[in-house]
Amino acid sequence: MTPYKQSIEAAKSWKEAVGAMWKRQRLMLFLSIAAYVLLFIGLPILIGGIFCLEESVATATPLIITGTLSLLAMIPLAVTIIILMWVFYFDVRKWHKAAPESLKKSIKLLQIGVLITLIAALGGTTFSGFATIPYIGVVAQLLNSACQAAAYAGVILQFISVIKLRKAQDMPALGQKGAKSIFINYIVSFATAVFGSIVMIAALATLIVNLVDGTTEDNDIDEEVVNISTIWNTEDDEFTTDDTYELEFDDSVFLETLAEEAVNDEELAILKEFADDNEEVFGAFIFALIIMITGSIFAMYFYYRGWWLISKSELEVLPEPIKDETSEEVAFKEVEEVEEAVVVENEETDTNQ
Repeated sequence: MTPYKQSIEAAKSWKEAVGAMWKRQRLMLFLSIAAYVLLFIGLPILIGGIFCLEESVATATPLIITGTLSLLAMIPLAVTIIILMWVFYFDVRKWHKAAPESLKKSIKLLQIGVLITLIAALGGTTFSGFATIPYIGVVAQLLNSACQAAAYAGVILQFISVIKLRKAQDMPALGQKGAKSIFINYIVSFATAVFGSIVMIAALATLIVNLVDGTTEDNDIDEEVVNISTIWNTEDDEFTTDDTYELEFDDSVFLETLAEEAVNDEELAILKEFADDNEEVFGAFIFALIIMITGSIFAMYFYYRGWWLISKSELEVLPEPIKDETSEEVAFKEVEEVEEAVVVENEETDTNQ
């Protein structure tokens, strides 16, 4: 195969690989948006249904069912996204094979980072399921922590890969722009996560200090904790082993009783007073949450814009060499013209003589 044909094949393989990676990323984006929509719709409906239990069980039941189904619908979306992430890993492998030699090491780092992250996520999910089992749970928790550390290591490898690709000489221009956009995504994600975490930790520490120091008047919160702890142990509920009951379970009665005991005007008043006393703390929580959500949206934009730009990149194709047959034809024509000129010159010479 000539260098020209090799160049064409490499450019074609590159284009197929980057196009496949973008298709996978785009589909994961759509599924993630759908999952967030289900979360933001289902969770408020479920909470609203729980709060409606006190007023009307008939109204609350469909809300609770709808909210629960919305949240359950996120499970198949999450499973599909995980499968697509594995498919994306194999797309990165194809990209590594199609890349020029100078880019293979950088793309290999990305490939390894994605693989480590996927394995760590799978292992963490598996080990977290055993965390509640006695004795085994301790080991499972340690392994889960190790998986989380490995996941961070995988993200660091991907970050290093992006840093190298954004300035690589053989990286196409659009590919460099895409790598820079993904680089910005990592910076924004890291900055917002650190800032938001610091604010939330500071607010939480302040809230704990306020509780310990008893900043609320007359220790209403402490008294309320005692009241709540004894809410299920009233005198009417006490019985001895000699008593005999015919137990009949009624869903509506159970839900109404739960709502009455879970929500009380006095308790709400105490919680409201506590919230008013710590208004700045809760404000800090909300501020940190807004910053983290806004940063996540910006980071997501730069991330998917980066992969879209990479999908538009193309490798340069070597120019097609001049064929030998053309050169021979040109040379043959030149020889014919020279021979014709010689013949004409000879004829003129004979005529003059």
